[in-house]
Amino acid sequence: MYKMDVRDRNKLRMNHRLLKRTVSTHYIKGYLYEKGVLTIDDVDRIDNKATEEDKMETLLFMLPRKGDGAFQKFCSALKEKQDGTATYREVAEKLESTVSSSEEEREFQQGSSPDVREDVARWDLLRKHRRDIATCLDTEKTCLLLLNSDVLTDRERTVIEREESPPERAQTLLRILPTKGTTAFHAFRQALKDQRRDDLAALLAGEPGRVYNPVKNFAKPVSHFYTSEDARQVNLAMEGGRFVVVLSGITGSGKTQLALWQAQLFVERHPTAVVWRLDGHDKKSFLTDKQNLLQALKEKVPTDDTQLDDCVAKALDNRKTPVLLIMDDLDDGLFLSPALLKPRKESKILLITHRKRLQQPSNVSIPEDSYITVNGFLKEEAVEFLRMKLQDHPADELRSLATTFSGLPLGLAAARSYLFYAKTSVENYLTLLEKRETASKLEEKADKWMSQFYERPEDQKAGRNLFAALRLAVSKLDQQTRSMFQLTGYMDKSRIPIVVLKEDVQDSPAMRNVALNHLVMQVEDLSLGTVEGIDNDRVLSVHEVTQLVMRLSFTEQEEKERLKKLQDILLKYFVKDNRYTKSGRLAELLQPHVGKALRYAKAVNDDGRFSLALARLSEVYGFMNTQCGMPGNAEEHLRAAKDHIEDLAKIDWRDVNYQVIEKLQAHTRGYISIDEQGSVEEKSVKEAEVLYWKLSEASKRLPDEVFTTMIQSRVIVDQDLALFRALGKAPAGLAESVRNKEPLTQAQYRKMVEDGIAIDVERMKEAYLPELYASINYSLGRCFFYMKEKYANDPAGKDSLIRSMQLAYYVCDQIKKHTGIPVLHRYLSETNALLYLRLEEEGKSPDDLRRDIKYATKRYSEFVEGRGEYFEFGVLKKSGQDSYSLMMCQRQLVKCFNALIKLSETEEEKLAYFEQAQTECRNMIMQAEKQVEKDAYGKIVERPERLAVFYNTAGRFFADDGDSKKLEEALDWFQKAYDLETERGKEDYPLSDALFGLAEGLVRRNHGDDLEKAEGYVAAEGETGTGILAHDSAGNLRVREDAVGALAGGGVQATARGRYTVETCLLSPNQQAIRQLKVPMFVLIDDLDEEERLPPFLLKSQPRCHVVITTHNRKLLKGSIMGPEVILVNGFNREEAFSFFNQESQAQGFDRAEVLTLVDKFDGLPLGLAASRGYMARCRISPRAYLHLLDEKAAVSRIEEEESRWIGRYYEKPGTKDGAIKLLNLFAAIRMAVDKLSPSVVSMLKLAAFMENTNIPLLVLTEDAGTPHMRQERADALEREAESLSLATVEGDGENRVLSLHRVTQTSMQLAMTEEEEKEVVHRLLNILLTYFVKDNRYSSSGQLSYSLMPHVETVLSHASRISRDDHRLTRARLYEVLGFLYTQRGMAAKAEGPLRIAKKLLEDLAEVTLQESSETVQGQLTREADGDEVNQDTQLLFEKLTLAGQNLSDSVYSQILQSKVLVDQDIELFRRKLPTEGDLVQTLGDKQHLSPAQLDLLVRHGLLLPPDRLKEVYLPELHVSINYSLGRCYFYSKEKYRTDQEGKQDLVKCMEVAYNLAKEIHRRTDVSVLHQYLTERNALLYLRLEEEGKDAKHLKEDILYARERYSALLQDQDDYFEVGMLKKSGRELYSMMMCHRQLVRCYNQLIELADTEEEKAVYFEQAQQHCREMIQYAEGEIRKDEHGKVTDQLERLANFYNTAGRFLAADHNPTHLDEALEWYRKAYQHEKGRGKVDYPLSDALFGLTEGLIRRGREGDFSEALEFATELLAVYKANWPEKTRDIEKANALLKKVIELG
Repeated sequence: MYKMDVRDRNKLRMNHRLLKRTVSTHYIKGYLYEKGVLTIDDVDRIDNKATEEDKMETLLFMLPRKGDGAFQKFCSALKEKQDGTATYREVAEKLESTVSSSEEEREFQQGSSPDVREDVARWDLLRKHRRDIATCLDTEKTCLLLLNSDVLTDRERTVIEREESPPERAQTLLRILPTKGTTAFHAFRQALKDQRRDDLAALLAGEPGRVYNPVKNFAKPVSHFYTSEDARQVNLAMEGGRFVVVLSGITGSGKTQLALWQAQLFVERHPTAVVWRLDGHDKKSFLTDKQNLLQALKEKVPTDDTQLDDCVAKALDNRKTPVLLIMDDLDDGLFLSPALLKPRKESKILLITHRKRLQQPSNVSIPEDSYITVNGFLKEEAVEFLRMKLQDHPADELRSLATTFSGLPLGLAAARSYLFYAKTSVENYLTLLEKRETASKLEEKADKWMSQFYERPEDQKAGRNLFAALRLAVSKLDQQTRSMFQLTGYMDKSRIPIVVLKEDVQDSPAMRNVALNHLVMQVEDLSLGTVEGIDNDRVLSVHEVTQLVMRLSFTEQEEKERLKKLQDILLKYFVKDNRYTKSGRLAELLQPHVGKALRYAKAVNDDGRFSLALARLSEVYGFMNTQCGMPGNAEEHLRAAKDHIEDLAKIDWRDVNYQVIEKLQAHTRGYISIDEQGSVEEKSVKEAEVLYWKLSEASKRLPDEVFTTMIQSRVIVDQDLALFRALGKAPAGLAESVRNKEPLTQAQYRKMVEDGIAIDVERMKEAYLPELYASINYSLGRCFFYMKEKYANDPAGKDSLIRSMQLAYYVCDQIKKHTGIPVLHRYLSETNALLYLRLEEEGKSPDDLRRDIKYATKRYSEFVEGRGEYFEFGVLKKSGQDSYSLMMCQRQLVKCFNALIKLSETEEEKLAYFEQAQTECRNMIMQAEKQVEKDAYGKIVERPERLAVFYNTAGRFFADDGDSKKLEEALDWFQKAYDLETERGKEDYPLSDALFGLAEGLVRRNHGDDLEKAEGYVAAEGETGTGILAHDSAGNLRVREDAVGALAGGGVQATARGRYTVETCLLSPNQQAIRQLKVPMFVLIDDLDEEERLPPFLLKSQPRCHVVITTHNRKLLKGSIMGPEVILVNGFNREEAFSFFNQESQAQGFDRAEVLTLVDKFDGLPLGLAASRGYMARCRISPRAYLHLLDEKAAVSRIEEEESRWIGRYYEKPGTKDGAIKLLNLFAAIRMAVDKLSPSVVSMLKLAAFMENTNIPLLVLTEDAGTPHMRQERADALEREAESLSLATVEGDGENRVLSLHRVTQTSMQLAMTEEEEKEVVHRLLNILLTYFVKDNRYSSSGQLSYSLMPHVETVLSHASRISRDDHRLTRARLYEVLGFLYTQRGMAAKAEGPLRIAKKLLEDLAEVTLQESSETVQGQLTREADGDEVNQDTQLLFEKLTLAGQNLSDSVYSQILQSKVLVDQDIELFRRKLPTEGDLVQTLGDKQHLSPAQLDLLVRHGLLLPPDRLKEVYLPELHVSINYSLGRCYFYSKEKYRTDQEGKQDLVKCMEVAYNLAKEIHRRTDVSVLHQYLTERNALLYLRLEEEGKDAKHLKEDILYARERYSALLQDQDDYFEVGMLKKSGRELYSMMMCHRQLVRCYNQLIELADTEEEKAVYFEQAQQHCREMIQYAEGEIRKDEHGKVTDQLERLANFYNTAGRFLAADHNPTHLDEALEWYRKAYQHEKGRGKVDYPLSDALFGLTEGLIRRGREGDFSEALEFATELLAVYKANWPEKTRDIEKANALLKKVIELG
């Protein structure tokens, strides 16, 4: 390399900065290129530099390496003339004349540094400061200078330049230099000085100091920054061990300024740090700031944005200095990546967001404790902040200002500045804020002032004043949520019950609840408010300034519309009914909000459009103020309400007074002046007459929407529902509406009108305003009782209030007189107002007072006995003697008698009054406590709101008596009142009354520490205590700690709790590659579908290699993947799932039963439970509310969207080139699996979706297949495909196979169907079930399928009821009837009656049969006379209506009935006897196929099946007979229930008689004998003859003899009987004969007991014995066995016949007969135990065995009897707990055995 002379190099170095600033290469590079100094590459390198100075500097670094002649040529180039002028001649001359001292040249040549002490270890200094120097070093320039100084070689320079990043190039240079000797050290220091980095050169001289070279882009915090409590919390977090700190809070709370303050502190602590602010409000800004960071770090910016985060991370790692990344205004957490959040030593990540919790990508986890909520200034901090500039303003005004801005610094700073410069008051400023025009001006001022603190235009646009920022935040809410949220702008800021806001949503109840859930999530997510509570008790609190911003954002018209909407909502929910705590809680919560709404509505009521709503709300608001101990506030609002109504009705009191005078004059027939209008009461009567017509006319003029809002769409409270239920008139769905606080629907209101519990709107139009006026006057008048002290010195005011009470009473009289509506306020005006006045003592003589009290006593006593009905605004509120009204009247009676005691003149009179008062007092408490409702844990859930008042009344009454015992009782009542009020946590007068009562009573008693306790109660007055329970809503999934270590050993590193990332992913193509690896391996093969995709070598044991395979294909387990390593993962069991829910703090208070119901809904599958738990926690709803939402498809769709966003970040699977597949929720995952099935299998699973989820017979699902072979194929396909995807399991074989699937799979499939598709599937399923679900349960095999189908029929019917298709009615009636019948056969009689009554109603609705027609068919008919042909006209009418309805049914219905028939064994046997030559039917039964058309035709021709035209006549009447037969027989299974319910018993007896009469009418009209005619007589009416209850011996014997005669006749019955068109009984059929023999045994058994002589008894016994033998002979003759002797079929109730034989023989006292009886009982017991089912034949056998063994008393009998008695009691308690009498019997039997044993 050529070198320039050292003197010339020194000249260039000494003039470096002059040349760099002065000379342009544009003029000299051509000359130097021409003279050969520069090459073309040199010229290109110079031109590539950005600025002219950089170009010149590059040239100066090149020249020293261009040889000795380069300096002279450079000087010549400077002297060269350009455009005739030598521009740089002076510079060239100065350069040439520059002389360096010889000493300097020598030192430079020798490499000495005079400012560095020789004893300093030079290179140690470089190593010490290497990191700081590397961050500041310009490596390119330094290398050129060191090249010029002969320190570096070109090769070393090339090595340095090969490094990828500037920090790496700097580090490489600094590693090379120590190898170059002392000269290199001094040359390096000189190079630093040449670059004006004297600070770095000083460090290498060993001088103290530090490098300040941060890479930063943040601005300084604002000058008015205030160190608040938030700032201290942030500082602690930044100094703590958390690497990521998240500042979360509402817009304007100072988050960004806190971050800038921390950035400043960070740079002070770390001068070479990287402190970079990233704007996260949108993706573009975020990307731009990251690109700018790379440029600032002098790194290349990748063209692929997906590589940007990795490049940033690498650049920061290379720099090796502390890092603070501030991600400001981060709206979407998905912008984050592991690379950005990579932990580094001494570094922090500071995230700023207005969201409560950031959504995160699946590979990022921000710990819950990283979040710090920034709320702005505390109240005192805000005042101190304001006082710094506003010292002259009063502290209370500053507090008011702080409250208005909710302590948010952004708003307070601008307000402080305005007040400081404008020199105005806070009051004036706040007034200006409330008006749109002036508020906008204030906003402009705030903008102008705040602009100085915003460096970037986008910051200003984002909202540099608080109002703009909050508007921006509110705009991020979706439209529906924003509309609801804006309503809160006109409410109080705290504890807004959000349940009322759903009225802003016009949708179904479920969708309205979903909208509420989204409101909760979005408002909390954006930090616009906080929500507490759960379900309908959720309350929202918002910032006052947010409310102000929303109000100011409306135009005047928009504001009126919003206020009208809010008023309409409040009118529905804000009612005066505060009788009970739970139902009154909502009105109590709404009270402050109504107050605010009234204030805003009044301000804009210039056109009077709000007057009516204001009147109603003001009235309720005033009333609630009286109930909350604020009557002074009440009177103002009640008078305002009255004025509004009078304005509406155009009431002029001068006109009213003149009309009153005219009426009085007409009455007295003389002139009366205004001053002589008679008594106040007389005047009130006439005023009411005048006012009623004015109010009524005005009421009629009101628009219809008023009545819709205020009457038809009101919200019904719990006590209303309880009243309607007591009357049996609650409309369908009302209970659900009340629970969800949903207003009435128009259909519900119409039904209420029809049932007489509501008034038609047309009638209410006349009465509404008069009633409202009466209500207002009632509440206004009652203010007197709350403010007696005020009105003691204001007689005129008192009289005015008394007139209001009287006016209320007489206006109500007018309403009753003109409309016939008894309004509630007539009752209230008397009981709670006018009669109260009677008890007033002031101004009355003792005689007058006594007279008034006695009148009040008489009226209250009459009310206690009264049974009237009273309506409030169209809805029934009181009917008869309700406990609440009784309690109120009895309390007043106690007061009356107490007053009379004081007025008594004799001791006898006093004692009489005291006894009466004591009786009423105890009655009052009894009625009060009767209304207390408790939950399963004994906690009070509902009670009268003023229950403590009644305890205090009792306490006060007993305390006034001098008896010490009464004082003890008084103290007990006061204590109850005190405990109750303390539990409520509220201070009100009942609490103070209780405290006073306790204190006074203890002082009077003065026992022990009574005085000390009394002092404590007096001191307790006025004290309150509050508790706040804060809940965390992390929503993290459960992590098993024992899995961390196992996964870590397999290449999976735990980066954060609950998050795992694979550090290295290796796909090894063969076994050898795996063996060659020297590290342990963990191979996860996820979601394996097919075994062929699995490399075989992975299944072989490999050293240090662990293979985990997950699959949903259970078929793979039957191949090579099997053995002890296979684990079937079934999800959580119920206890695990409950524990999982309890890990979520928001879910810890959930009811266990509700949680377990949800667990069952999702079958314990973690994916579904995790999503549901997260949703419930974020929305603050209970499992019950969540499950309710799942009933509506639209609601589920919205829930799925939300759950997908939340759960998707946890579940991610590798996908195709398009990216990863996210299992967004369990429903979506199941749908993906179902999509893989063949269409035929999907069709079958759709049927299964509407059945019970376990043990579904495949026979039912393959019904549509046709031939047996096709059904077999479809069943095989279903088993194969469903199990391969783990969607279902199949057990059993052949036709007995049953399917089980998850409930959530069923739900998912239901939700995937359209409404029409769902209806069609249910319709198909109903018809299929009709084929197999039959009443014929005579034999075990034929009844088995029907019994197995019972739970499925229940489930399908519940779906069918929900879908409610007209063509389902008949099918549902038939299925309900069979279901009810089978319940009775299964010992579940309590469940039977409901389905049977539904079946009856469905059928009668179809035939348009009224209740009267149905029940009167038996009037005038006596059972024993029913043999004749005479049937009354009602039966004929019933038959005709049913027949007509049957004929109107389409032919397809009857075709379906006939074609869907499947024969059972006994049908085949019957047909074989009738058709001995036809053998095809046997094959039909074996295949359980429908009858073919040819077979149907054959049966019709031979009279075994009715033709369709005859079936039309018979079908519906027969079905009615069948239903009534089964319903009536419920009596015999529930005798204990009907022993005390004679009306219910008679109803069931009528059903039996209706069935029999109608069956006979069918026979008379059609000549068809239906089977149920025979059954109704044999198994129902004749059973009644054997009933003993209510009969004397004579009549009982007559009935038994009649029954014996009829059973004997039935035994010989040869007639044919049909069921649903098919022959069911023909001739003397064995089963029927056996049943008749059994009943004859019962007849003779009873006749034996009634026999008068021993001879008679012996005759009866012999006859009974004969029938008993024949019964057992027939019964055992029906047992069928195979060739191996195994029983294949037998009578379903065989044990009944054994028990009958046992009971008969045991009744005889012959020991031989007792032994035989025990044998029969033992056979019955063994038979039932062999069946494995618990039913009443088993209990009968146990009873018989226990009693028989006790009677026999042989050795070992008592021990055996003890076992049977113990089992008997256990059976009853476990299966029939309602049978209390039988349980008592069993208990007594057990005790007897124990005593005898």
